[in-house]
Amino acid sequence: MLINSDKSDAQDISLEAETGLVWFSRNDVRIPNEGGTDFNMLDLIGTGSVPYYRVSISFTLGERHTIRTLLAPLSKIGTGSFERETVFEN
Repeated sequence: MLINSDKSDAQDISLEAETGLVWFSRNDVRIPNEGGTDFNMLDLIGTGSVPYYRVSISFTLGERHTIRTLLAPLSKIGTGSFERETVFEN
């Protein structure tokens, strides 16, 4: 969705919104990179989809300057347990 104001050619305000579903197909983890245990994060949190949204507002000032702010939160939460001893962040 895009909404533009028609104040003048010199100034413009735009609002963009997007939504949908996101899912992860791969997420291999090892923290720290040396000494940590490799594991697949999706074994813990699952592979199901989660909704997302993204909203941005742009202010165009003159011909060459635009100020933009973006809100795009995304999180995937789940629980699980390891089947073997795991080294993770000490």
